[in-house]
Amino acid sequence: MLIVFGCSKSDVVKESSWKILETPTTNELTDIYFSSNSFGVACGSFGTLLKTDDAGKIWQNLDAGVGYSFMSVFAVNDDEFFTSRIGLYKTINSGVSFNEIGDIGSFGATISDIHFFNLQKGIIDKGATVYLTSDGGNSWVPVYPYESYARILEVTDNNTVYLAGGRTYDLINEGELHKSLDNGETWEKMNLPDEIAHSQITAIDFLSNQTGYISTFENKIYKTIDGGENWIMKAILTFGP
Repeated sequence: MLIVFGCSKSDVVKESSWKILETPTTNELTDIYFSSNSFGVACGSFGTLLKTDDAGKIWQNLDAGVGYSFMSVFAVNDDEFFTSRIGLYKTINSGVSFNEIGDIGSFGATISDIHFFNLQKGIIDKGATVYLTSDGGNSWVPVYPYESYARILEVTDNNTVYLAGGRTYDLINEGELHKSLDNGETWEKMNLPDEIAHSQITAIDFLSNQTGYISTFENKIYKTIDGGENWIMKAILTFGP
């Protein structure tokens, strides 16, 4: 199940329209990122990697040189972007060629999310550990080896980064939220109210470093206006014919 939601600063629900974008693949897509209104990249199963420079009207197939499924993608600009599964692959020529960088494939586990603050500094979440690079991804240092199930990175302004997630299996349902105030250098686990702490966080979106939203496994949407210190439930999503 995929839940997609958007919120304005006034919380006014507006009618929206969606258009199906045609892509040159029938493989499942797992992640998408736009670095501008026009340029975006997407990745998916069986080595699927796509880019567009016209806001999604036309997508071009790229070849990173591997055949397994990619789970995350991130673009710094039109020329330099990344995709990953176990290893991290980078292009500096808009996808003409890719190189595996960072020697992090040997760490095991999947890279679940990627974010670069600039051409040199970036973070990834890989196997319950947050890694930081200061040289464009060539070397990585673990900065938050917290034994968690958080896999979603959300970067806001003022150097603030959130890490959200949790788990729902083996009769366990729990949510997690972690926060960094210095672009991923140091972290803390945030205290959550019981209704969120006992429900996996499935999506997160912040409008600023203070105002943000999360959705949970129970299809509830919560809002914070104080950087995650307090949460108010805003909606319960229902699905049916």
